[in-house]
Amino acid sequence: MNILVLEHITAGGMGGEPVPVALADAGMAMWKAVVEDFSAAGHQVRTIAGERADVPGQPRCVSITPTVPYAETIERMAKDSQAALIIAPESGGILASYEETLRKWGVRSLGSDPKAIALCGDKFLLGDHWMKAGFSSPMTGTAPTPGVVLEAVKEKMLVNLTTWIFKPRDGAGCEHNYLAHTLKDLEELETKLSPETKWVAQHYFPGMPASVSFIVHEGKPRPLLAGRQFIQGNDQLRYAGGKLPLDRDLAERAIALATRAIRTIAGLTGFVGVDLILGAAPKDDTVIEVNPRLTFSYCGLRKLCKTNLAAALLDPAAPIEWNTGSVSFNAAGVATKDGWA
Repeated sequence: MNILVLEHITAGGMGGEPVPVALADAGMAMWKAVVEDFSAAGHQVRTIAGERADVPGQPRCVSITPTVPYAETIERMAKDSQAALIIAPESGGILASYEETLRKWGVRSLGSDPKAIALCGDKFLLGDHWMKAGFSSPMTGTAPTPGVVLEAVKEKMLVNLTTWIFKPRDGAGCEHNYLAHTLKDLEELETKLSPETKWVAQHYFPGMPASVSFIVHEGKPRPLLAGRQFIQGNDQLRYAGGKLPLDRDLAERAIALATRAIRTIAGLTGFVGVDLILGAAPKDDTVIEVNPRLTFSYCGLRKLCKTNLAAALLDPAAPIEWNTGSVSFNAAGVATKDGWA
């Protein structure tokens, strides 16, 4: 099968815009991993090499450098393929736009429906969705300007001094995530929150950051493994990688909550990641976000998987078997294995 694998940043979709190093590293790592896996599964992979790309040396991978406008190149490659996997951030409607275009062209997408992507990519709407669905989730507030949202949090802090986290409403990853522990922190944030960005403020839940990955076919989620996320920083958060799998008891808690969460969102397809906070007891566990796309956890999962993980994106009956032991991976996607059999 001919499969188009497109990673927005490495393909040159950002044009000349500056790209945060963390997003560029994550995109490159995921792109290389899935190209290698589809190639190893016997598929002919087509991809685009932009200025940021370091093309994986796979015999079944054909990479081109666009000689015509970017959109025309994608259209030609997509229509010549039997399936397409898009790796792109939800922010700015980028991922949803790609998915809408693939459907317009009649190309089989291995990703989620644009409406599901739009819901998951909007932290305010998703927070409202969780509340209506009866989930424990951070209270989310938003405002048209940073000053208004800061003032709203200040009023709540005066009543109950708790930590808050500020995020771009449609941001990706940990980019521009700030913590405010005190009223003084709020004052300092006035210089950090760009007035051109829509911000949300959420209660910060203490506990272990975790994630659960799924492959979804026709609305049926197939859980992979639950893992720990390493998030660093006391005032500005930074993603520092992860470790798979979680201990059995924690994994069962995480998978159960994440499964219930994604079943409330219609249109999720392919690889889906759910971010959670695991508290001191199951009643304290909290669902944070849903990522309707390939996530960084794929880089660790594939190292722990005995079978070809990408094959399961195409075929719901494809076997998935795991090695024992564990895998850790850093923010650049470099995975290290620890004693599996």
